[in-house]
Amino acid sequence: MFTSRTLYVDEMKIRTRLIATFALLSLPNFSLAQSQPPNNGQNEAVITSEELRLSAIDKEANETQFEGKMIKVVGKIRSISATTDGNATINFTNVEAHFLKEANEQIAQLNRGDYITFECTVRNDEEAVFIQLINCANPVKQIYVTADDYFNQYENNQIRADSLFNNKYIIISGIYRMSGTLNDGRHYIGIKAAGDFAEVTAILEPSMYQIANDYIKESPNIELYCNAGYRFNAAGTVGLSNCKFLTAY
Repeated sequence: MFTSRTLYVDEMKIRTRLIATFALLSLPNFSLAQSQPPNNGQNEAVITSEELRLSAIDKEANETQFEGKMIKVVGKIRSISATTDGNATINFTNVEAHFLKEANEQIAQLNRGDYITFECTVRNDEEAVFIQLINCANPVKQIYVTADDYFNQYENNQIRADSLFNNKYIIISGIYRMSGTLNDGRHYIGIKAAGDFAEVTAILEPSMYQIANDYIKESPNIELYCNAGYRFNAAGTVGLSNCKFLTAY
């Protein structure tokens, strides 16, 4: 069971170099616009803890556009603690999530540096230091990989039926270098993986474009939340879709 002891582990510092995959767009009969990303329902209304931080209407009062709404959140744990009444509290960057006691057993399996998704309600609190999430439940640890880890799950750039990542949302880390815009207006980031030409392409969600620019200026070391197992076309190119920025570190 969860105890009042604050849990800490060394935060993972896995970095993988990201580069733009312009060669990808020159493949014969290659058309990203014609392909459709997998949809397993996991991407419905998922908001990153960073989006919550950036959405603050009044940063002094921690007011956000999500006030009073029930939302699903994904974020990277900075610390875990317990209140005097036995409820668990998880802190993200400028976001504080207060969980129901029913989640204590799940939270006892989590550590600092883990990525989780969970459901909660947003509460504006002018007296609070961070954005407040209340009645939080169902914390689920997310798969964390590097670009190399992701690519190595595939053979000859083809999606394998037994891949650990197919049609799942994953956290992927790396070092940003370049990006581009597709002919249908979508923005992408090229992710360097194993081998000279072994690259994957991460398609950003539309709302992420400006955030991406801001992140790139802050730091090239980034982490994304993406839908995996995205086959672009007959060329068999492996990629990621519905990507959101999680953090720059």
